[in-house]
Amino acid sequence: MPGSAPGQASRFLFATRTGCVTRCEIDPVEGGRFVVTDRRPLAEGDESVMDIVHQGRYLQLTRPRRLVFEFGVAGIDAAPTQVTLDIEPLGPQACELTLDHALGDSEEAHQGAAAARRGWQSLLEALERDLFPRRVALG
Repeated sequence: MPGSAPGQASRFLFATRTGCVTRCEIDPVEGGRFVVTDRRPLAEGDESVMDIVHQGRYLQLTRPRRLVFEFGVAGIDAAPTQVTLDIEPLGPQACELTLDHALGDSEEAHQGAAAARRGWQSLLEALERDLFPRRVALG
């Protein structure tokens, strides 16, 4: 990604409160791939760590309105799922973002839906803090 985009992205992409992004590679073109590795403690307060490798491939980039990508976590997801982000402008400095993560119809997908929702919510909150630090700090 041009400029410091991977560095900026590493501040919110799959970052956790107790983890540390150790790798963030992004090739933001259709067919391009991304890899983000978050090093996390095995348990709260534990000194042992594990690396969670989030990876995917961009299927559609229609700037600035739509992003569709395959997504998976190495060693956890049997097959990649599809994530769609639609961005609708609401004014000169506001937009509405709709995120759809098609997890599939398997029992495993249904069991993981709540955790996926929490993960995306956390990621979007981190993005908002990164983009609008004063507004979030005051709110």
